[in-house]
Order: sequence, then structure tokens, then C-alpha cells
Amino acid sequence: MILRTHIQELGNDNPLVKELLNYLEKKKRFTADLTVDQALKVVSGTRSEVIGLFKKLEEAGLGDFIAGRKGNKSRFQWKVHASEIVKAWTGEIEAIDDSDGTGTDADADELDMVEHKYRLRQDLEIVLELPDDLTHREASRLAKWLETLPFEED
Repeated sequence: MILRTHIQELGNDNPLVKELLNYLEKKKRFTADLTVDQALKVVSGTRSEVIGLFKKLEEAGLGDFIAGRKGNKSRFQWKVHASEIVKAWTGEIEAIDDSDGTGTDADADELDMVEHKYRLRQDLEIVLELPDDLTHREASRLAKWLETLPFEED
């Protein structure tokens, strides 16, 4: 169990932790990992300070700091749902049950996915699973990404 008071002390004692918790409070969805680059966009620290922030979160039992190797980015992997950390930070809950070991809301009710089937060729149907609240901007980004895929001309 991770107590609410521990999360609140962590945020109140460290300005970067507080900035990150305040940012998470505004988010609707959470991913299992938070990269150093992503964190640098939401907190006012340097790269080394963000790594220190991730190590502080690891010490608190909230997840693991994973140093980037072989092309992978340095990141923090949540052990508990980030939404639960926010609830503890805001005082909505007294403690976080950290026994399930998942830090993503991908399987939570708030993230509903819809399966889309598309017949690309007569003998090939592709399936995409996309959020049910996919925005026009996200669809546009996905379309642009598809255009970057290398392929042979006919």
C-alpha cells in the first residue's frame, strides 16, 4: 500500500514531482510509460533533473526508472495506475493498492477501443483498433504516418 500522505509529501517536498502530479491531474488517459522527453515538456527541469525525478518516484514505489539502451528511450514505467496516484495527490483516496503491478489505464473502462476493418486488397483485410473518441487531428496524424511507410511503386 502506498499512502496518500506519502504521495502528498513527495509532491510538496519536490517542485518537479509537484509539477508532474499537477500535470497528471489534468490528463484523462494514462500510458504505462512516461519518457524523459515527454516529462521535459511538462516540467521545468533539465534532463538530469527529470531522471532524478523518475528515481525519486521509483524510490516511492510508484514504478521503475528504465535507462534507455540500444535505441530505447529512458523512461518511467508505472507500477500503479497513474490515475490512482492523482486520486491520492488530490486526497480522493487514502491509499493505493500496488499489488496488481499495472500502470496503464489501457484496460480501464474510460478507454474504449473500436475495431475497424478495411479491405486493402481483395485477399487482404486489415484490422485497426482505435479509441472510440478518436479526434480528427489524431486521424489526420495517423493518415500522415501511413504516407511515410516505404513501399514499392506499381
